[in-house]
Amino acid sequence: MLNPDDREHTANDCLSNRDAYLAMFYFVDAYWQRGGRGDGSVTLLRHDLGPMADPDDENALMTTDPAFWTDWLAAVESARSRGLPTRL
Repeated sequence: MLNPDDREHTANDCLSNRDAYLAMFYFVDAYWQRGGRGDGSVTLLRHDLGPMADPDDENALMTTDPAFWTDWLAAVESARSRGLPTRL
């Protein structure tokens, strides 16, 4: 199994918050596509995470549920400040 810490990181490895959010959405979407949507919770998550172009700014991102972008930024800050979770 590949450990993300086993390789050297380069500047190209860094993602903006926007690109990282899109990567997370595509990860959840791939899980959903493979059939991991049994009880519907992943379906709801996938829908609420849904990225959309901001009609007021073509370079900006909106989410189906507006709170998700704020939640995402908080998660990014937690990842930066807290690191790995102590429990799952």
